[in-house]
Amino acid sequence: MNWYHAHLRWAVMVEGAEGLRRWEEAVHIFPSGDHDQAFERALEIGRARQGGYEEGRRWVETRLAEVVTLECLGPNPTGFEVDLGVCRNENAAQRRINNMQGFVARELSVSY
Repeated sequence: MNWYHAHLRWAVMVEGAEGLRRWEEAVHIFPSGDHDQAFERALEIGRARQGGYEEGRRWVETRLAEVVTLECLGPNPTGFEVDLGVCRNENAAQRRINNMQGFVARELSVSY
């Protein structure tokens, strides 16, 4: 079993003239038997985050746009890097770190 790194992108769209509001991106790391299974898992993760809600009179919808990259890390990676991007202020940076800590707890707790 190998570990895979999937970089996913979602489009957040607003009904009406606004259209595409923003892109959301995330990195997921998970084990998989082969590349095809890993791709299916990446799609499953991406689709699970899809959804919508009403914002006033407009409908806001999040949809998986693409699997940006899917990379095999090998059977026993000893470390990896996740780039959290650039933040304009300390509060945004702390939110990204907090989100990453939750991600690590959820995605890397795998039992064999």
